[in-house]
Amino acid sequence: MDKDILESVNLIGNKLNYEYLKAGTKSKQKRIAYDLYSYEDFCAEILGISNKHKWYMMEDYIPDNDSLLDVLYSNNKYFFELSKTVINSFISEKYPLYKDYYKKLPKLNYKEMKDVLMAFLKDFDINIYNKLNNKSKDCRVLETEMDYEGFILPFESIKDSFILINNSCDSYDLSFMVTLAHECGHLFEIEHLYSQDNISFRNNSMMSPYCEVASTFFEYAFLRYLKENRIFDCSTNLCLNEYYMRLFIFNFCMNLISMKSDIDNSIDGYVYIDEDNIKMYANYIMNKTNFYGVLNYDKGLEYRDSYIYGIGGLFAIYMYEKYKEDKVSFKEELKKCFLEYPANSDINVFRNVGINYEDIKEGKVLKKILRDR
Repeated sequence: MDKDILESVNLIGNKLNYEYLKAGTKSKQKRIAYDLYSYEDFCAEILGISNKHKWYMMEDYIPDNDSLLDVLYSNNKYFFELSKTVINSFISEKYPLYKDYYKKLPKLNYKEMKDVLMAFLKDFDINIYNKLNNKSKDCRVLETEMDYEGFILPFESIKDSFILINNSCDSYDLSFMVTLAHECGHLFEIEHLYSQDNISFRNNSMMSPYCEVASTFFEYAFLRYLKENRIFDCSTNLCLNEYYMRLFIFNFCMNLISMKSDIDNSIDGYVYIDEDNIKMYANYIMNKTNFYGVLNYDKGLEYRDSYIYGIGGLFAIYMYEKYKEDKVSFKEELKKCFLEYPANSDINVFRNVGINYEDIKEGKVLKKILRDR
């Protein structure tokens, strides 16, 4: 492992160790337990190194606040209607889901792509530009081979984080930078919470169906930035088509799950469609959209990913329209959402950043975008 990366990882470990030793009481240790376990898993599972610190933390110290199912039940009719609108929009506009599906992204120059991403971030917010710039210099942005496209690993007790991006080779295409843009959305949210002395991202924000809204907005806004400035045209079109395909897939899954009377009996986070009426409906939709091969609902649906990415992908499209109207106001209103949505599952939390239930249900904006594609 690169010496600078190892030093960066050890620095985080030393800071966490200091907080652990300083905590003393059980109640204070509980507040940092998640960070300690995350760091150990990060070292062992991702980096393949051992944690040199000796932490004695009981597993029951880790907060267990999985309230996502409660939120899904209370808002199920809204999520059902919104996902149905997405499906109907793809059908009415005859969107060719597989038009570019099998085309490979061309390889691009890393520095050139990174410069474009930094220009986008600088245009959005100078603080997030500086934050990513500093994280890159401090080896807090890591490339490694893993099962995920990327994720952010926050250490809330010390107000720090790592960004990890999947890369199993030395070559790059645009998907790499799109993933980094996505993680910058999480970084923007987490850093704002840190600035407010709010360290509830793991316990509250991640338990909300809206936890991928900011990140997916950054991803979509970056793609639109590329499209509107005619940058990497071929790659941008392929990535946008991938975005819309995932929008359909996650909303298709969310729609099916929303039709079930009970998803409490999920197995390891998967929901199985056993009801004949839902199967008939699913097959009808798959035939209407010529949807095949990518996903077979018979194998089980991940309910958490279906909701958080389905909602995030849909909201991002409408939020971008609001963002274009007044970028400064949008940014400030988005920050307010970060503090409100974890405790309030009402869709109106996002009203000032372009989310209106009736407008989305009507589907005009989404249909126009699909039509223009």
